[in-house]
Amino acid sequence: MKGIDFTNVKKHSFILGILASSITGFLFTLTPIWQLAFIAGILGGIINSTQKKGTLSGMIGMLIAWSTSTIYYLLLNKTHILFDQLGVLILNQTGMGWLFIVIIILIGMIIGALGGMIGAGINILFLGNKKIKELDVESIEE
Repeated sequence: MKGIDFTNVKKHSFILGILASSITGFLFTLTPIWQLAFIAGILGGIINSTQKKGTLSGMIGMLIAWSTSTIYYLLLNKTHILFDQLGVLILNQTGMGWLFIVIIILIGMIIGALGGMIGAGINILFLGNKKIKELDVESIEE
């Protein structure tokens, strides 16, 4: 019986980070605590070994999670009426509910990017990168 081959995990860590962030982010949107989105971003970022990929995977993962959650609530709960009424109250124009939906998704992307940045930083600082450790050992020996 063969075991799981983890040699290609580093090659696909960006996609795995997006998947982890989006799945946990969508599950966290089912709870009323929106601050859990940081944890989903951190989870997506901690899988990646670079800061750039960690930030992007957290951001894209939360974009997917909050977009699907918004579509889910728009279709099932008919919250588009509430968004349109909010547009009338704040902007004094009808049909501007889509603007608030875009703002909600942008806020989710920012939260995911910050969480991914924190997660990638945790990966770099505490879990370490083998190349960095090898360079430190070589510089100490010389």
